[in-house]
Amino acid sequence: MEAAYHIEVRKDGFVFFEKDQMENEIALDLVPGYYEYQIQVLDPFGKVLSNSGWIPLNVTRSQIPAYRLITPVTIASRVKNSFSIPIDSSDLNPGTEFYLQGKKKRIKGEWNGLQSPQGEVIFSDVRLKSGSWELTAVDPSKETFSQTDAVIARPMYRTESSLRESQFDIQIGTAPLAAFSQGGSGDTALSLWSIDAVLLVQSGSTVPLLRDMGLEFHGRLGYAGADPVTQNPGLLGRGDLSIFYRPNSGNRVLPYIQAGTGFLATGSDDFFSGKTALVFSGGAGIDINKNRHYFRLGLSGSYGYTDSQEMIICELIFRWGYQL
Repeated sequence: MEAAYHIEVRKDGFVFFEKDQMENEIALDLVPGYYEYQIQVLDPFGKVLSNSGWIPLNVTRSQIPAYRLITPVTIASRVKNSFSIPIDSSDLNPGTEFYLQGKKKRIKGEWNGLQSPQGEVIFSDVRLKSGSWELTAVDPSKETFSQTDAVIARPMYRTESSLRESQFDIQIGTAPLAAFSQGGSGDTALSLWSIDAVLLVQSGSTVPLLRDMGLEFHGRLGYAGADPVTQNPGLLGRGDLSIFYRPNSGNRVLPYIQAGTGFLATGSDDFFSGKTALVFSGGAGIDINKNRHYFRLGLSGSYGYTDSQEMIICELIFRWGYQL
């Protein structure tokens, strides 16, 4: 047997609507204002089984929450930002909510009515991908109104507020090497693997060419097996400082070129007779960028020498990196 419901609605303590019904929903025609209602569940004999108590009910008029965008906002993409969007609207219902809408992401803002009809929508510590974002107002009646291009997120170097901010990346990876030496104990061809740790600092310069350039601090540890004569372990240590050029176009694939110099030291007599060598290097490749993560694929060549030996090193670079 279905339960019956007793519905009451009151305003300012006065009950002006009562109804008994079997259905579990009801349509009310009320003017905007603040009300209270309660629902009692009755058994077939009219006895109260449960009572909801008085529940607040705020009735507003249904309307489109139209507003005028005063000034679009431009920010740096992929970094945390706090900003406000100024708007002009003299007719917003209490409880209107604002959202920043992208292709796949929706972020709620906080409304601050500074002085009617002007106000602002505040967003704190948000990270946006490059592109255009629209601002959507949602009325309590679920009516909506949107303005496109309310926020433009651009790569860091193209944003006025971040022209002097540098970009820091760390990269860790491995590189198979082929080394060809001449002099010393004779001509030698060796292959080895190394582990790389790299810090890249991209310039924050306002000069178009310089802002895509940076410095690369490179540390390496490798192993090529024991020396066949002395049995010394073929450990390899290397440190480099390079200049690189990587156009930060905002695309996912970023090409780069680099050139630098450094020092190489090893315990193997096949490598510069165990001496520390001066090394010059150059290379090129691509960085594949996704959500601040980088994968580097590249080729590099180096030339090193001491007073008695020369060596050419060719390497294939695989590195994973992250933008700080």
